[in-house]
Formats: sequence, structure tokens, C-alpha cells
Amino acid sequence: WLPQPASFTELARDAQSASPSSHLTLYKRLLVLRRELGLGQGSLSWLEDWCTDTSLAYLNGTTVF
Repeated sequence: WLPQPASFTELARDAQSASPSSHLTLYKRLLVLRRELGLGQGSLSWLEDWCTDTSLAYLNGTTVF
């Protein structure tokens, strides 16, 4: 592999896996939540009445975002 700067040490998978507040840990938790809620399956419906200039709202299955 190519040499990496010392500052990249904290971004390594083993360092990220050991930290409960890392981006890797967050991403893994979100993947579990996605699977549990069945997101990405079925249809997606925009909830235009709930949308504003700064937010979007949609229904995926029985879950509102």
C-alpha cells in the first residue's frame, strides 16, 4: 500500500470499530435500522403537504421521514 499520513490513523477501520461515536459505527447502526424498518422496499410516496422550503417528507412502507 501507499504510505499514509499519521493523521489517517484515526480513520482506519480498527480505530473506527473501537469507537462508539465513529462514522463507521453510526453507518453500521443505520444499516441495521434500515433493515429492521424494511426501508428501501416497496413504494415511496412524497408527502407534499408536510414538505417545507428546508425539509422533505415521504412515506416508505409504513414509515414517515
